[in-house]
Amino acid sequence: MIKQAYQYFKNGQGILTSNFAETGGFLKTDKALQRPDIQFHFVVATVKDHARDWRTSLKHGFSNHTCVLRPKSVGSVTLKSNNPTDCPIIDPNFLAHEDDVNTMLAGVKMANQILQHDLIKRYQVCSINQDQNLEDNELIDKIKTLTDSVYHPIGTCKMGLLDDPSAVVNNQLEVIGIENLRVVDASVFPNLIGGNTNAPTIMVAERCADMIKEKWLNN
Repeated sequence: MIKQAYQYFKNGQGILTSNFAETGGFLKTDKALQRPDIQFHFVVATVKDHARDWRTSLKHGFSNHTCVLRPKSVGSVTLKSNNPTDCPIIDPNFLAHEDDVNTMLAGVKMANQILQHDLIKRYQVCSINQDQNLEDNELIDKIKTLTDSVYHPIGTCKMGLLDDPSAVVNNQLEVIGIENLRVVDASVFPNLIGGNTNAPTIMVAERCADMIKEKWLNN
């Protein structure tokens, strides 16, 4: 790594030029589906717990992570107290819905099949992945223990109609009931999109910029 750091800072070359998420894919766990329901993130590291487990992450290897694109489980964000400096209580409520469990199980099995393919196995000196030997109930228990977020939370300030009690902003992204306040980020999405949220969030910001300019010109 010292040699690679030297290469990177001297020539902008080497493995440190990688963002480590080298490839990915959108797949269907059932051919009858109209659109993909899982996403793979193939990384050139044995990443565990978002690399916070450094003893695993510093080892040579690769891993393929499975993501449910449209989870049906619903989490919550609530106040801890009336003290504004207290952190909120965030409960993602992962895998509360049975469909999410079944989708994740099917997706993990597909990921394991890919990692066991001869074209992949020839690069494996050893494997820390023993999932293929587990029964479904054992694999589900492991999934529930290890599942976490993949950085795309949305929906805490849902956009909706005025008569929707769960709506926070209207179709102009104005906070309902409060003057001159808008929310312009991924939290206004009513539902999770089936992919990365970066581009849609930029689109929301561009659209809201036009709304603000239009309102200013009309006034």
